[in-house]
Parts: sequence; structure tokens; C-alpha cells
Amino acid sequence: MKKKISLILIACALFGSQALLQAQDYLVIAYVKDTNTHENIQAVNIFLEGESRGTVTDKDGRFRFGLDAEDMGKQVVFQHIGYHLLRIEATKLRKMDTIYLQPRVIPLQGVEVEGMAEADRIRLDIPQSIELIDANAFEIRGYIDAGDLLKTDHSVQVSEDLSGRKTITIRGGNADEVVVLYNGIKLNSSFDNIFDMSLIDLKDVKTVEVIKGSNTALYGPEAFAGVVNIIPKTDFDYNIRFQQRLGTYRSGNWGLDLHQKLGDFSGYYSIKRGGLERLLEDGVLENLSTNNTGHLTYSISNNARLNAMFVSTDLDYYRTGSFAEDVSSMNTLGSLHFHGDIGFLTGLDLSTSYKELDETQDLIISAERYERDLFDESWYLNLQKEQQIHGIDYLIGYQLQHSNLDYRKDLVFYQFQRKTQGFVAIAKTDDEPGSDFFKNVRLNLSLRHDIIDDEQEDTSQYNLPGATYDDTFQTNSWQESTAKFALNLYGFNDELVVNSYISFGANVKFPSLIQQISTPNEFARDATAPSMEPEKDRSLEMATTVTRDLGNIANVSGWQADFSYFHNYYDNKFRLLSPPFSRVPVYDNVKTASIKGLEGSMTVFLFTKKISTEYGLSKYFISEKSSFPFKSDFKQTINLTLDHLGYSFQLHWFKENEQVAWLPSSQTGANPDLYTEVELPAYDNIDVHLSKTFDIKNLKLFLNFSGRNLLNDDTILQGIAIRDKRFYVTFGSQY
Repeated sequence: MKKKISLILIACALFGSQALLQAQDYLVIAYVKDTNTHENIQAVNIFLEGESRGTVTDKDGRFRFGLDAEDMGKQVVFQHIGYHLLRIEATKLRKMDTIYLQPRVIPLQGVEVEGMAEADRIRLDIPQSIELIDANAFEIRGYIDAGDLLKTDHSVQVSEDLSGRKTITIRGGNADEVVVLYNGIKLNSSFDNIFDMSLIDLKDVKTVEVIKGSNTALYGPEAFAGVVNIIPKTDFDYNIRFQQRLGTYRSGNWGLDLHQKLGDFSGYYSIKRGGLERLLEDGVLENLSTNNTGHLTYSISNNARLNAMFVSTDLDYYRTGSFAEDVSSMNTLGSLHFHGDIGFLTGLDLSTSYKELDETQDLIISAERYERDLFDESWYLNLQKEQQIHGIDYLIGYQLQHSNLDYRKDLVFYQFQRKTQGFVAIAKTDDEPGSDFFKNVRLNLSLRHDIIDDEQEDTSQYNLPGATYDDTFQTNSWQESTAKFALNLYGFNDELVVNSYISFGANVKFPSLIQQISTPNEFARDATAPSMEPEKDRSLEMATTVTRDLGNIANVSGWQADFSYFHNYYDNKFRLLSPPFSRVPVYDNVKTASIKGLEGSMTVFLFTKKISTEYGLSKYFISEKSSFPFKSDFKQTINLTLDHLGYSFQLHWFKENEQVAWLPSSQTGANPDLYTEVELPAYDNIDVHLSKTFDIKNLKLFLNFSGRNLLNDDTILQGIAIRDKRFYVTFGSQY
């Protein structure tokens, strides 16, 4: 009996297989790639024209599609939001192993692509100018750090000290006015509200978003100048990857990346290690860093995802000379993030994280020695809920941060605590203006209330007898409410897109811990300590973006133009009175300050977007340049990018106007000046990058060359910034 049952099952299986083969005469297995970059394209819809039968490409750009004999006279459609529609006869498709799509200037409007991941753009409470930089730009530049990448934007200025630390500023503001996020988790130190952009490893990053302006309510009160959101990859087109970079100053680093996907789980781990050694005029500089990154993602359902992440960076820096420094720094970040629906609770976004900075500083400045130890740890909780009621979109959020700072200065021990609570409410409503072109008018209103509590613990009993203990502050408490409003007008057709907005509102920034414990008498005996009141900003911004698709007329595919005007007006502006390379900052205040500016860019796309050229211009009118030290009020950039048959070439030209700041004076004698004005000269230069990828079955090889500051041989601003010529070569492979 059992033998009969087995024979029947085998016969059924054979019959089913035969029926399947007859029903599906041809199985097409192929890849879909960008015709210019030869990069694989994920989430391409593939279907028979006029029918619902189809498939979608995976993360490798690969698809499997069965065709019947009756399908041979039909058209197979390839559709993606960022590419031109392509139709291929089924007879030809079954003989192809690679299909190439041409990128569009204007993405398809209203097209929903199956299999697309959740939107990469972070949600904006009001419209703002935003620059998106995707992974292709990282690869062209050989995965140099995020600071070098961001300087290609005409609104961004990068400061680099001799230790390799890079900080960025947006629209002429200061470094502590830019909030840096990694997958939505804040990276800024609670000590000085600054993050070193050179610590970000770009190999595991999918997109970098630069949001310009001070009117965001979602990302904390400190974002006076803007927000940088770094979006890591959660899915990869390889299992193992290795790269090596070599360059000027005997610099080099190597990186190893591992990725594996098992069912609904996806795991990733990366390590990068490198350093440099440089001979200076009065000493030697050595720098060694290690970066570890890991992700674990679990897809609970189509509407819910859980992600765990850690980032660890270790920096050792040593320099001899008149400004001798010995700095050891360890940054650690761990987070757990949930996004999706839980039962009837939809649109939930919940994240919790822990961040730690452990840094030891041994500095000699002006023949005086400073020894400091910093241990800064913070816990974050961020909860957001979206809801739509009667056609109005709502978002409510709660943010909690608790920070501890252990601080040792010249053998005197201090301990501080900061608790930050933020409440956010956002409402958006859409209307149709009744125009054939303008499809949408949106009103945006956002409210935010912040509560800050600072406390200094009494640690005098832990200090050595006779040590000078300074109870700089015992308790500080602040509460501030801010509101922002915006009107957004959006219109489009197949050839033209116009996006315009006007926004205005207020923002507030509370004195950081370093501002509260740093006093000018570190350098100047008679200087006045800064006023510890919150810094306030009122702002207005107007912007328009116009994109035109010309359909490749005279080899011009299209163009995009951006224009914006903004005006920021500050009360109780904190001013830095020490050079940016110093780890011992000095502050005071100016009663009022302002920046207003004009920014614009024009991008032209040529030869079906094989070539793109962009000109960017920023002009700022600064009330008092010493309030924004070492910032140019005029910057121009030209970016030329060429992608062809897997080759990528990029040329970046930039020009920055002179920079002015006040520094502590070294004068002696009767009635010396406390501060002196320093001016850095105007500066222009060129960077060049070239890359090529090679595919050998499942193996991908890549090679990158980067040349920095090619116009100047010996332009070195000692201790302020490094502007000299540098070369890098990066090579590696992935499987």
C-alpha cells in the first residue's frame, strides 16, 4: 500500500513539473543596470504590457521572469520611478542577460514601485532646502570621510584641524549649530554640541541629507544652521568586501565588511583601521583611528521593521611642537529603532540609544599646560506617532535625553548632569488650488517646547587638598517654546516641476556644558564671563526649485535651478574667542547678530545624464564676522561629473572668501589688547576624482584615485586648517 502511494506521489510530481514546463516555456534570469554608471537598480517593476503578471528586481538588480510561448509577440515593460520607461519584445528579452535603463531628469510622478523600501528622506516638519548625496558620490571619491564629501556643497564650509578632526558649518553658522544624526540618532556631544565628521565611515552609508535652515522642530533646538542626517544601508549587494587606501603623509587605511541575510534577518559588520604620519615645521604629527560598525535588521512585517545598531570609533592623536597635543578619544553609540504598526497603533516611530565619549587631552598652548579628561554619556528616547484626522496630517513626539559629564581639569574633578525634554506637535493640511499645473498647496505648523535642567554635583571632597575647586554653576533650569509656520506650493507636469515655499519662525539654543565651564580668563585676565542665557534665533526663508526635462534636445537632457533667500536674527549670540584647533575654547556674548544670505545653484544634465555640471553660489551678509569666526561670506563651487560604461569622473572647483576671527592676544606690557583680529586669505582650489568598477561574475573590483587641492603646492595654514596638495588611491573587491 505504501509503495502504491509513493508511486502516485512521484507520478503527480512528474506531471506537475511537465505542466509547469509547458505553461512556462522560457525563464528569463537577468540584471537591470544604469546605462551610465553600470550600477544595479533595485525595485524595478517588470510586467507584460496590458497584464498584471510581472516581477521586481532584488537588491542586486536581478530578476526571474517566466514567459509562455504565447507571450513572444508581446512587450515586456521595465518601469522605475527614476528611469525612463523601457519596452522590450519578449522574443528579444529571453536572449538578454543585462538590461540597461536611462535615468530621468524628473522622476515619474505618482508611480508606486513594488518592493521599494521605506522612504529614505527623513520627515520634515516644514519644507526646507535639502541636498541629497547618494552612495555613488561616496564611491567616486574613494570613500574619504564625510567632511570631505560635504564640502562640495556651496552652503557648507569644512574646518579641519591638524588632528584630522573635521567640523562642518552651514550657511555661515558655527559648528555647534549643526545637528548630526545617524539613522535619526543624534551624534552631537552634550559637552560642546559638536561632532567630528571624519569619524563617519562612508562604506556603510546609503544617503547623506543636508537640511539647510533653522526652522526644523523635529531634531532638537540646537539646529540653528541645519541638520545632517546620515542614513546607513540596511541591505547590501555583497557578502564580503575589502578595501585599502594609500595616500599622502604615509596615510592609509583598510576596511573589511561582512553582510549576511537569513530570512527576515539581515546582519552587517564593518571594521576600518588607518592613520597618518606627517612632518611639520616644528614637530611630528601622528594619527591612528579604528572604526567599528554593526547592524542587525529584522523585518517583522511589510509595515514594521526593527533595527539594532552600534558604532564605535577610537582616535589616537599625538603632535610635538609649540602646540603640543596628546589626545585619545573613544566614541561609542548603540541604538534600537522600531518603525511601523503595532495592532491599531499605526505610524509609530520609537528609538532608544546610548552614546558615550571618553577623551583624554594633554595640551601645551602658549607655554602653558592643560590636562583634561572628559567622560560624557547620554541616554536618548524618541517617540513619535503619526495620525490623519479629517484630511489633516498630525505628528506628536516626545524626546528625552539624560547626560552625565565627568570632567577633570588640572587634577580638579567636576561632575555635571543635564536632562533635556522636548515636546513636538506638527500639523499639515493640503489643498488643491484648482490649477492644471499647480497640484498642491500645503500649510505647515509646528510647535516645540523644551525643558533643560543642569546640575553640578559637589565633588570637592574628591579633590586633592589645596586644589582650586570652582563651583561654576549649581543649578540651571530653562524652558522655552517655539513655533514655525510654512506655506508650500507644488506643481508639475511631464516636463516641468516647480516647488516653492516660504517659512518663518523661532528657534532657541541653550548654553552647552563647555560654554558654562569655559571662561575668558583662561587667556585674558580682565575679560567678562559670558551671559548664561539661552541664545535665540528668528528666521525667514523663501526658496524655489525648478526642474525641466528637455527630452535630450541637442544632447541637453534637462536642468535644475535652486534659489533661496534667508535671514537669521540672533539674540545673546555666543562667540568663540579661540582658534578652532584649540581644545580649550573661550567664549563671550554679543547682544545681537544677524546673517542674511542669497544662495543659488544651476545644474545642467547632458547626454541622457551621462554628464552633469553644477554651479553653486552663496553670498552672506554678516553683521559682525567675529560672531561667526573663520567663516567665508562668499563661496562658489563648480562640480562636473561624468559617468560612462562604469567609469566615473568628478571635478570639484571651489573658491572661498577671506575669513575673519578674534583670537586671544599675546601682547604684554601696559594696557595690552585682550584680543586681536586675524584674517585668513581668500582661497580657491581643485579636487579631481576618478573611479572604475569591474564585474567578473559575482566578483566586483573597484579602483579610485583622488587628488586634492591640485592648484597649490605649499598652502598650509599652520594649526588652523590643512589646505595642501594630497593624493589618495583606493582599491578593493567585493563578493
